[in-house]
Amino acid sequence: MAHRHHSGERATTDNLKLYLREIARIAPLTPEEELELGRRAQQGDTEAIKKLVESNLRFVVAYAKKYRNMNVNFMDLINAGNLGLIEAARRYDPEKNLRFITYAVWWIRQAIFSSLSSQSRAFSVPQRVANILHRIGQSERKLTHELSREPSSSEIATSLDMTDDEIDSLLNLDAKGVSLTQQMNDEDSRELEQMLDVPQVDPVENSMIRESMIQQIGEVLQELDPREREVISLRFGLDGNDPKTLKEVGDQLNISRERVRQIEAKAKQKLRHSHKFKSLLAYLN
Repeated sequence: MAHRHHSGERATTDNLKLYLREIARIAPLTPEEELELGRRAQQGDTEAIKKLVESNLRFVVAYAKKYRNMNVNFMDLINAGNLGLIEAARRYDPEKNLRFITYAVWWIRQAIFSSLSSQSRAFSVPQRVANILHRIGQSERKLTHELSREPSSSEIATSLDMTDDEIDSLLNLDAKGVSLTQQMNDEDSRELEQMLDVPQVDPVENSMIRESMIQQIGEVLQELDPREREVISLRFGLDGNDPKTLKEVGDQLNISRERVRQIEAKAKQKLRHSHKFKSLLAYLN
């Protein structure tokens, strides 16, 4: 049994290496090529959609790499991200002066998170714990960028005003997650890490993504009345703060927990009939 398990891991590693080599040979698009393909894709040109997708497959791998310790098969995450990439290629509007990958990253993120939530034990946690884990992940990425290395648990704890023990306990929720390079020999490990070292969205584009999504979210929320907007913003952290419980929102607005629940339910019902709702859903996921 042990030998069979090892053989399966070997095959998975070989398949991943083969896939990475194949997509590494695909040349990136120039802005002019991307614009032309985007226009053709809007007209339903399947070949244009295919080229938009293929030229950005390496980015999906880089993005999925962030979540490879979530006890979910890494190729499953890549495949989920690719589905998000395809959806983005079908919806992309090149006339909005936004690079394709800047737009696509939100669809990729949604697809990967959907895969994680359906497969990973790490996501089967209370909402408040999930929110804290999300903040830890954000802090880790920010510190990695600032320090040019992976931060220690202590550094993450300091940035979030938490104790080292609290951080370690939360990170242990993913202790059974299998690293991409775990159980590989040194040569395989180095080769895979090198192949996965592909460009991420740069800070300028990250800012553009955030501004674009804030604008889209604002447009969706305008379909609600002021009180509904306020409740939804507080409940899901759309005001820039951590998401709040029904009780916390009720205390802040001086209304009952049940009244908050009713307002939230009414707002969600409105949003379900909104053609802009998918943009908000992608963010909330």
